[in-house]
Amino acid sequence: MRIPNLSTSECLNLTACGELAEDRPELAKYLAKKSRIVATLMQGETQVLVGVISGGYSEKHFHVDIARSSFFPASRIPKATTSIEEIEELYRRFEGVKVQVSIIATFEVPIADLPENGLIRGLTQDFRSGDLGMRLLRGGIDIRGGALESFDWEVQRGLERVRVTIEAQRSETIDDNYLVRLVEWSEIQFGLMVKGVSSGKTKTHS
Repeated sequence: MRIPNLSTSECLNLTACGELAEDRPELAKYLAKKSRIVATLMQGETQVLVGVISGGYSEKHFHVDIARSSFFPASRIPKATTSIEEIEELYRRFEGVKVQVSIIATFEVPIADLPENGLIRGLTQDFRSGDLGMRLLRGGIDIRGGALESFDWEVQRGLERVRVTIEAQRSETIDDNYLVRLVEWSEIQFGLMVKGVSSGKTKTHS
């Protein structure tokens, strides 16, 4: 299980909500009831949380979250319930399984890094009429016929930074590179749709 190195990425959080696309009776006991486990690790000076949810609303549900601790409000950072080794052991049981995965990836960048003529930077500029000033702080776009289903953004007040969340669906196979592949793909889509450039590949931990 290769874990994307979020300390070197603009990606703050990746949610990979997978639905098994095939019957795997040997996994039934892991999916029969909802289970949620969380572990933490350090990537340089960055704390990263890895969470796995199996079962729940569907008996084919296998869900993985990876996030920097800075993604969460300070009072709501999830607490570790297990070790990263235990997460890896559970994850290995699902390797080779085909899934339909819903991807939600959140990025944070300075507004100044976005293209001047791009959608988000253009819409988040101040509009003034006399003494009256207005600024759009959040918005969203639905997409049809593209790799992404939607993206939305929210300006981080006082920081001149913006968080952008993209959503998509993909058919995938869970393997050692599954999470790295999803982050890299999300980085590329974020680069193309939001920054107007292609992003580089993400390094990994382990």
